[in-house]
Amino acid sequence: MTHDELLHKWIAGTLNPEEQKEFEQRPEYPELARLYADTEGWRPPTFDQEAMLKRVLASKQQPGAKVRSLGLPVWGWVAAAASVMLVLALWLWPKSAQQQHFMAGAGEAQTVKLADGSSAVLNAESKLDFTVEEGERRAELAGEAFFEVKKGEPFIVSTDLGEVRVLGTAFNVRAREGSIQVQCFEGRVAVTVEGERVELGPGERTAIAGTSLAKESVEADNVPSWQLGITRLDGVTLAHALAELERQFGVTIQAEGVNLDGVGNYRFPHSDLETALLSLLGTGSFDFRIANDQVIISQKND
Repeated sequence: MTHDELLHKWIAGTLNPEEQKEFEQRPEYPELARLYADTEGWRPPTFDQEAMLKRVLASKQQPGAKVRSLGLPVWGWVAAAASVMLVLALWLWPKSAQQQHFMAGAGEAQTVKLADGSSAVLNAESKLDFTVEEGERRAELAGEAFFEVKKGEPFIVSTDLGEVRVLGTAFNVRAREGSIQVQCFEGRVAVTVEGERVELGPGERTAIAGTSLAKESVEADNVPSWQLGITRLDGVTLAHALAELERQFGVTIQAEGVNLDGVGNYRFPHSDLETALLSLLGTGSFDFRIANDQVIISQKND
């Protein structure tokens, strides 16, 4: 049964116990129930047919008596109450329909269409919750995603560390391992972290550097490299790079006697696990072996 049918039956008071339980799971139910309770006083008064007849007959026995209006007829009260509930239903129902939830698993990228007509591509092991409410579009992101935003109401990407407010159309947001990185591909975006704001144009990128946002120029590609099948990570630890490799290939990496804190620039393709490990680690300092979905990395002995 669709939500609209449940809503109509709830208003009419004809839900069975199972339908009532399902209806109460809807996110807007508490507010709808409260508003419905507020209209209890608008219900039509009880119609006493016998008393009404006596009043009409008495008025006819008094010459010159004026007939007074008794207010809205019963059908008027019913129509008024029905109109109120219809307005409430139409107001509340679209809000719930504008909530979307997406998740990309390990080793996969997922392209999604947002309710406002915008689109997003989620990188591996990323989660996106999208809501349109009260003139604002908000995307809550955990992981990494590339957005192409349709013009309209304010569009905000919210992460644990900060938020990105769209002033243009195409940008990439990466929020992982306690860091945030934003790159603009088209138009302009504004990044705010702990009260500090940086605006970016095409070919510009920002990331947390120490306690502040650093802004730099980068290659003005049309899309982020991960959409082309190559992960590029600049100024990150080896631990950070290995975590990203785990996401792209759906494997678990165990490092034995390896310094994971070294910061550098790392690159690896998504086409083949062994090639990716060689690209990431090189051939000089590390050995690795692959067993099913597990990779063991060790430091080479001199």
